Amino acid sequence: MRRSRLVPFLALVVLVVVGLYLCMPSRRQAALKASVDLILDQAILEHLRANVDEVYDLQDSLICTTSNRCTTDNTSTTVAHLCTALIGKRVLFIGPETTYYLHTLWLDALQPYTNRSLACNGPQFCTFHHVCGNATPTYKGRIVKFPHQDELLATNSCIIRYVRSYTLHAADDPKDRAYTQPIVDDFTGVRVHNAYWLRQARYADMIVLNHGPLPAPVSTYETGNWTFPDQPTYVDGAPVVNAAVHATLTRFLPSTVRALHVLAGLGSKKRPVVVWHGSWLMDAGCPDRKKRVLNDWLNGRSVGDPWTLYYNTQGFW
Repeated sequence: MRRSRLVPFLALVVLVVVGLYLCMPSRRQAALKASVDLILDQAILEHLRANVDEVYDLQDSLICTTSNRCTTDNTSTTVAHLCTALIGKRVLFIGPETTYYLHTLWLDALQPYTNRSLACNGPQFCTFHHVCGNATPTYKGRIVKFPHQDELLATNSCIIRYVRSYTLHAADDPKDRAYTQPIVDDFTGVRVHNAYWLRQARYADMIVLNHGPLPAPVSTYETGNWTFPDQPTYVDGAPVVNAAVHATLTRFLPSTVRALHVLAGLGSKKRPVVVWHGSWLMDAGCPDRKKRVLNDWLNGRSVGDPWTLYYNTQGFW
């Protein structure tokens, strides 16, 4: 089933089911839910089987471009056009290390069009990058001053900046505990890094953001058990995939929707362009291996690396 047909199909199923579901007794509701789950599982599996190679081919082409393993004739033209399109703009990247890497790719590409170094201080200490045009930084003491909008327009330049946020946590108080204290996620047992980004978002013209796949819970390394408390069965006979779907539905989607809701209600004077960038799949430099992990599960074969499957299943959905 092709992507263009899958979305309206699922939407129609959900619409019909919700209408019927509310009018049924509980016993028939359970039977209907089981039937619909089976239909959706089959539709999603068919979609994966039909499109998985296209996703991987696109991923490999991105790797090829960023690692200089292939050449393109129009790269310089594209980057020059990007500088022109961003004159006077402020571009904000928000997300995990994947987003930081994407922002460094932009900096590398724009370096030839900027008259100074664009080296970044790292994901935790990134301030801002004044790129393109012929702008000269001005200082207040030892600190580079943030350029005013008029200066960006006068020098044909723009601003790029990055804020690290694993979960897109969007509390309005800069002193919120999630920003100021070490936080260990109660679901995964892994530390989460979230910095305050709402102030920068209010003044951004373009926001590029991502919420990466959740890391596997620490318990999976200790016990190998992929069944978590209060976890329904979404996919029969596939505990790792089932765990990944559970993490997506109960952790990834709620936090992402909350962030987008806050972003929509910021009340900024300007309405920023919001771009969601996808996550790189694990083992991106080894396309044969990453294909094998997901394809092994799709074709009913045993999976040797459950943690890669867990991560890539979230990224693929």
